[in-house]
Amino acid sequence: MAEEVREASVECGESWAGAFADGIVAQTDLARGEVRAAVDNARTALAGHGLLHNTVGAAMALDVLAAAVVAAGDGLRAARLLGIGERVWELTGRAQMDSPDLLATRRSHELRIRAEIGDSAYRTAYEEGLGMPYEEGLDYAAEGR
Repeated sequence: MAEEVREASVECGESWAGAFADGIVAQTDLARGEVRAAVDNARTALAGHGLLHNTVGAAMALDVLAAAVVAAGDGLRAARLLGIGERVWELTGRAQMDSPDLLATRRSHELRIRAEIGDSAYRTAYEEGLGMPYEEGLDYAAEGR
């Protein structure tokens, strides 16, 4: 369904639902082990939400992107992305919309990153991301390096 929504959004020039569909496709890619596609689709979702100034959508896309990036083997970047995401979630006033499922998923990604790079490196990279201004953080996330 997300693929269909994404295609229909492109066809009619709609962006909001399309950006959410991109995020859902990224989650599906990740679940299937298609890590590169998950990274690319999460970045596409983030770009769409960024253009719309959709803070909740951007925060959700950052969470998915961090998960995909750690799966791709870059734990330091993933930790920075979680920090950036935390800063964006703070703007909404409700981390992960207070959803137990979203909070648990984010926590599992954090634990995976910490296991891969260690607590000290995680804290340093996370704080770097958390300290980035909103636009700088989104730019960093969009770079894809």
